[in-house]
Amino acid sequence: MSESSHSNKKIFNRDSIIGLGEGSFKKNYYPELQQKITVLEKIQARNESLMAAVQDILLVSTLQDKIEPFASFTGDERPLQQALLNNSHVMELLTDSVHKTKTMGAYEINFQIIHENKPLYLEARFKKTQIDEVLIMIRDMSAIIQMEHTLRDLAERDPLTKMYNRVWFDQRMNLYTGKPRKNFALIMFDVNSLQFINNTLGHIQGDKVITEAAKLLAETFSGVCQIARVGGDEFAGIIENIDVQKIEKLISKFIEVNEVYNKTHTGHVLVSVGYSHHAEGIVNTDIMYQEADAKMHQNSLKGYEKAKNMHVQTFLSALEKKRHLTASGSKKTEFLAGQMAASLKMTAKKREKLILLSRFYDIGMIGISESILNKETTLHDIEWNLIRSHSVIGERIAGEIPDLKHLGPLILKHHERWNGSGYPLGLFKTDIPLECRIIHIIDSFASMTSSRPYRKPMKFEDARFEIRSGSGTLYDPELTEVFVSIIDQHREFLESS
Repeated sequence: MSESSHSNKKIFNRDSIIGLGEGSFKKNYYPELQQKITVLEKIQARNESLMAAVQDILLVSTLQDKIEPFASFTGDERPLQQALLNNSHVMELLTDSVHKTKTMGAYEINFQIIHENKPLYLEARFKKTQIDEVLIMIRDMSAIIQMEHTLRDLAERDPLTKMYNRVWFDQRMNLYTGKPRKNFALIMFDVNSLQFINNTLGHIQGDKVITEAAKLLAETFSGVCQIARVGGDEFAGIIENIDVQKIEKLISKFIEVNEVYNKTHTGHVLVSVGYSHHAEGIVNTDIMYQEADAKMHQNSLKGYEKAKNMHVQTFLSALEKKRHLTASGSKKTEFLAGQMAASLKMTAKKREKLILLSRFYDIGMIGISESILNKETTLHDIEWNLIRSHSVIGERIAGEIPDLKHLGPLILKHHERWNGSGYPLGLFKTDIPLECRIIHIIDSFASMTSSRPYRKPMKFEDARFEIRSGSGTLYDPELTEVFVSIIDQHREFLESS
């Protein structure tokens, strides 16, 4: 190749490309321009890192109204971004918002989509740039919206039944106060004998009754109105556009559902109903509430004893089912009570009382979970405390049953010990009622000689030895001698029963 061709060949380097050759007067500005380029490169690197870190989706609408990613990410990196770009409905919504932004300078919308089989709540903000492009920032607001829903539910819903609460109900009532309405109704419900359940089996069981009542109400009224829990044992609902005949038909349907439930479930729930109907004119919600409440309580008075008797029958049925787990109510305990009464020459009245006590002294066991009574391993302290609570539960139950009410104090104290180490009161020696001292010995022997989920029954001789060993500490020593004499006389019967 000739020298002339070499001399004519242009050498392209960074300086020549940007017009800063050795002969250019711009060469004086080269250091400054080089610094600017370095700064721009840093800014670009930072922006790329920022785009990767930002969880929001950034899009841009170009001058040709084409919506595209602000930064290049793959579908795997930003699956939601890709899903939005592939959603024709979303793209129409964004395009329309872009046009409005070009007029207004800034714009904002909220929309919802289904992504990966779950709803997402999205917020999109639009900002016009200095070069007439539109920057689109899309943020997933699902967690915030869900939190708002949760907080609203906490404020408006009853945590136990998940129904609306009194706050929500009062707000709804205020919407109708002083307003003209036709065929407007307020209906109220009372869960009968809830206090009886709370007083006997405790508030946990009472909460179960409330929950079941709420389910029954929802079953009948879910398509008619929203039901709110407005008190401990009360519910209420507002019904629009309904005449008296339809209300009474609805109530009859609910009563039927309630009766069917009680026939098919061991735990009974009985709900009383009252309503107030406003035919036309200005609504006075205060008067309507008073009328519905009065009717409900009138029906509740009628239903209280019925509900109470239903619960008592439930208690007794539950006791029969649990007698294979406890010694109470067995023929053995009743027989021994009769023999002790005879040996101690008790009056007929006291003998009858002792025998009745031998049947029901452990009635409180119906309040103890079968999972504890059936447990084959050693009970924990909490479980033992629950077992010991049966004497208190039993007293409460007996106090609500007329035929057993007089046994309440004896049921409470039947686990007291001669040396004061018993429960729940820690009574000492003769401070413990005679009947309770007798039942304590009988119960101990019956328990030892009965099978349990966690052990086999003790042999007669071993049980007899244990009773004698407890004389003067666990048991009244004089009563212990009488008792041992009785079981010796009736050993054959006791071993076969």
